[in-house]
Amino acid sequence: MINNNIKLLRDKLGLNQGAFAKTIGVRQSTLSIIESGGRVTGRIITTICAVHNVNRSWLETGKGSMFNEPATGGPSSAALMIAERLDCYRVTDRPRHEVEEIREMLNALLEILTSDNDTVKYAIKSNLVAFRHTVRSDNKIIEQEADIKRLCAEMNELKQSLSEPRRLDTDFKTQGSSRESKQLRGKHRVGGK
Repeated sequence: MINNNIKLLRDKLGLNQGAFAKTIGVRQSTLSIIESGGRVTGRIITTICAVHNVNRSWLETGKGSMFNEPATGGPSSAALMIAERLDCYRVTDRPRHEVEEIREMLNALLEILTSDNDTVKYAIKSNLVAFRHTVRSDNKIIEQEADIKRLCAEMNELKQSLSEPRRLDTDFKTQGSSRESKQLRGKHRVGGK
């Protein structure tokens, strides 16, 4: 049901798969798989609800209205999503100082999102989208650099194996000459037959 509701939402918003996928931070191919019945993660559900102000109950069950009522002074769905993320950082394998840094950043963002200053909210959102794009691009570059290093190492190994002289266990030319000389020696002995 959720897969069909995601498609209904996308159609209602008038977005193609590529545009909708960008709004929720997934690839178009991932969205296509989801709409065709693939698994939907909790992160994707939370993101769809936060970005498009969708009623989570409707998204998961089809019951109720598609969109949430506009907030009246309460926290936005994006703020609720950040609050959920803060809960995730209470128990983690990361070093304590990293957890504290992340919690401080999320708390600051939560404070901004729950404020009444729409200009600041818009600026923060725009910057976050740009930063996320940069991080994803950097990650792709890092992956590509690792692939290039691996391919260069393979190429160097091949070059080295081709440049080393090959040693054969038997040298056929020498082996043949040796036979001939043995035969000749046997026939032309001094004092022999």
